[in-house]
Amino acid sequence: MAGFFFEFEAIPRPRCSAQVDGVDASSTLVVVVSKSFTTAETIMNAKTVKNWLTSSIKANATDVVRQHVAAVSTQMQLTADFGIAPE
Repeated sequence: MAGFFFEFEAIPRPRCSAQVDGVDASSTLVVVVSKSFTTAETIMNAKTVKNWLTSSIKANATDVVRQHVAAVSTQMQLTADFGIAPE
């Protein structure tokens, strides 16, 4: 699905799964936007998408996250701890 955009905002997991159903994870870039990168909803959604990506793409989980997840945040260390590449 080209040009797919969806804003995850405290979405329950079953609904999140329905939103990404049919989306090609290998051609997906997820951008997590969070100033603090500590908000419970942000972390829950980021983990949900991370789990979806790593279960959908059969490759090293660390590489999958580094290649398919980006962050906009003031907390570079926390995003790096999550597995997001600093660049």
